[in-house]
Amino acid sequence: MSLEFHGVPRNPIPSFKSGDEFFLNGSSPVHGWVYLFSIDADRNLDPVYPRDGERSGIRLSRNAKKDLSAAINAKIAPTLHFEGSAVGMERLVVVVVDTEEAIPVTCAHMRSIFPLSVLFAHEQRTRGLAPAAGPRELTFDRLGLNQIAIGTLDYYYEG
Repeated sequence: MSLEFHGVPRNPIPSFKSGDEFFLNGSSPVHGWVYLFSIDADRNLDPVYPRDGERSGIRLSRNAKKDLSAAINAKIAPTLHFEGSAVGMERLVVVVVDTEEAIPVTCAHMRSIFPLSVLFAHEQRTRGLAPAAGPRELTFDRLGLNQIAIGTLDYYYEG
């Protein structure tokens, strides 16, 4: 999973303050549904898109670069921007789930499979590829790790 802030160099780590809008580009080795989470400086995991437990309405094609912020901003209000009181290194986590139809993904699901220590320990992680699951009722808990791609992007939040 490749993820970058649009128009912001990766090195050094970009810095943002409260109210700054951000723009993301991403591509994935799997064809699937996009979920965006944040981990703040206090190590709190929060959903950015969609809301916790909702189904995504954004799909990525395999290896095709997409303006994720435009797609997300078309579905939420207000637009993507930084907020919060914790100051320090933070991380955006994009999860792409390779399923035929979008499924609900919660922060609890994320923590059960990818503990925060793991999500915060690696700059970028990608799982292998697999065909979409069959027609049975599918939940995040039933996904194989080969059906999930994860990309991360670090930044410094000034508050």
